[in-house]
Amino acid sequence: MVAKITKYWRISRLLAEYPTAVEILLENDIPCAGCNGASTERLNEGLASHGLSEEEIDAIVTQINQELAKEEAKQAKENLNNIEKLKFHEIEGYSQLENGLKISSAAIAAFLKYQTAEDTLSIKLEAGGCSGYNYKYEFSKEAGAKQVKFQITPELYVYLDAFTIESSNKLIIDYKESLQFTGFVFENEKAKQKCSCGKSMGF
Repeated sequence: MVAKITKYWRISRLLAEYPTAVEILLENDIPCAGCNGASTERLNEGLASHGLSEEEIDAIVTQINQELAKEEAKQAKENLNNIEKLKFHEIEGYSQLENGLKISSAAIAAFLKYQTAEDTLSIKLEAGGCSGYNYKYEFSKEAGAKQVKFQITPELYVYLDAFTIESSNKLIIDYKESLQFTGFVFENEKAKQKCSCGKSMGF
């Protein structure tokens, strides 16, 4: 398990980002949410002021992280169940996932040119590029971690994960040909900034 918080977090940040952590503090008779110093004190400082040792402080931080991991796993399972219900539908020159993601007929035709019988298209939004994120697309013989397989057309399938789907409800994937450029274009209206290369974006 990767720790989400450390004892050096400010109490105000902990309660703002993970409000359910207050329940664990109360279980340990530590009413930090109501302390005057909650807005400025770090977690280890606040806990130490209640007489807790370093070992006891570390134990509470571990308990908080364990509970956060359980919440995250539960939410991920719910998200996966909801995502698996989504389907693509043909709408005016596009195949559109029910959350809003669109793939143009030109892009579908281009993907099919590169697809082999053993491979499935994989599209993933991942960290990278000078603006924070970019779309990675490739053909794969099996799904990546947490990816779900969707049918775009009878001939074309795609692997997508929850993060990519949730961040791409305003995404249009197209394929363009011109003297200056030929290739796939990913236009996401949710992007607040874009790199001059046209591939990296920030949200």
